[in-house]
Amino acid sequence: MSRTTAPDPTTPGDTPARTVWDPRGYYRRALAVVAPIPLAAMGLVYLLQPAPAGGTFEQTYAAVVDNPGIVNALTPLAWLFFAFLIPAVLAAAAVSWRRVPRLTAIAASFCLPAFAAAFGSLPPGSDLHALLTHNLGLDVADQAALEVAWWEQPVALISSLLFLVGIVIGLSLLGIALWRSRRVPTWMAIALILGAATHPFLPTNTAQGIGLLVAAVGFSGASLALLRMTNDQFAPNSTPGSTPVV
Repeated sequence: MSRTTAPDPTTPGDTPARTVWDPRGYYRRALAVVAPIPLAAMGLVYLLQPAPAGGTFEQTYAAVVDNPGIVNALTPLAWLFFAFLIPAVLAAAAVSWRRVPRLTAIAASFCLPAFAAAFGSLPPGSDLHALLTHNLGLDVADQAALEVAWWEQPVALISSLLFLVGIVIGLSLLGIALWRSRRVPTWMAIALILGAATHPFLPTNTAQGIGLLVAAVGFSGASLALLRMTNDQFAPNSTPGSTPVV
């Protein structure tokens, strides 16, 4: 764990330097760990979920009733996506921002507000909604109408559009920033660009899942770059008069 030494400002004269914990190493390693997790997790969700891509609520319900255990098992993976997608964007931005500052800022500006708005405003996933409908014995037709009404709300429509913009444009720009930073292998940056740009346009669950796994490889490139960085390359030292000791 990184620490720094700094003079003690409360004691006059030549006093021994005190040890100060340097948090940069923690943030750098933590971001490296989480960077590939969200898209890899959601890629597995797409590959394993029983409901057809773009299906109606009734079709989703029928598929879920036949495979309730799979939906329960996929819920933690979906949670990883929602919990770590924004930190993953910050991880990639931390790699490229010093070398490609303007493009990184544009990419982050597309991604971060869009993802935050979507996670707070979009309706629950159709798979989980269908599973709860089954478990609680609710009327399928009523819940299908509720699903349509949810998605027709203006805030849901806007959040959905923003989310697509964040994925397709924001993550693609982030991949280009990683590429231009030269801190990430070119093929890994291209994987992020291709996986993000094509995700909404792929026709099946399997294709979309593979696309997200490809994009996760791009985030893995950011992880490698973060682990190879020194703390000073990651962020300037903010402790006056301190020097790294570990």
